[in-house]
Amino acid sequence: MLPATSALAEGLLAGSRRALSKAITLVESKRLDHRRQGELLVDSVMQRRRKALQESMGGASTRRMRHSLRVGIAGPPGAGKSTFIEAFGEHLTKQGLRLAVIPYDPSSTRTGGSILGDKTRMFELSRNPKAFIRPCPSRGMLGGIAEATHETVLLCQAAGYDVVIVESVGLGQSELDIDDAADLLVLLTSPAGGDGLQVWILRHLLC
Repeated sequence: MLPATSALAEGLLAGSRRALSKAITLVESKRLDHRRQGELLVDSVMQRRRKALQESMGGASTRRMRHSLRVGIAGPPGAGKSTFIEAFGEHLTKQGLRLAVIPYDPSSTRTGGSILGDKTRMFELSRNPKAFIRPCPSRGMLGGIAEATHETVLLCQAAGYDVVIVESVGLGQSELDIDDAADLLVLLTSPAGGDGLQVWILRHLLC
């Protein structure tokens, strides 16, 4: 592991938001050298996380390494996912919890770019010192999230966030990958959508 990557791991474990942002950028990169360093970074922080949990010493450092709750937020475009996260996130931080939010946006098939506009809908939460919001592109992945989502969540957990919310892109009918990235999945839907058959399927899905 390069010295810069090792320093990044130290900063992340100390709770540095800047180090967390740079670490996420590293694991998302498509460059082979970046991906190798990203793998080493994740392995390093996970080993330290397991060691801290085994020692069960208590204190701030162990608190940062404990398992945090992963919450997935899914639903069709316009269902209010970002608005819900804004209100829910404010409630969580008022309880003294540290919150990380990873919202995903679809990427252009031409340029690979994303609008990454979800953060603009979380105006108050984005200014909250107990919240970390990192919009991410889906980079063409069709499962509702991205290839590096699991690594991104692990980095947020290692940085000491009590709750990590993953917001999927607007879902259709087959984007199920977010279910594997979360302990709890919340499905938001728009009222009065679909025909009778779709409403019946949705009703049984939610029951």
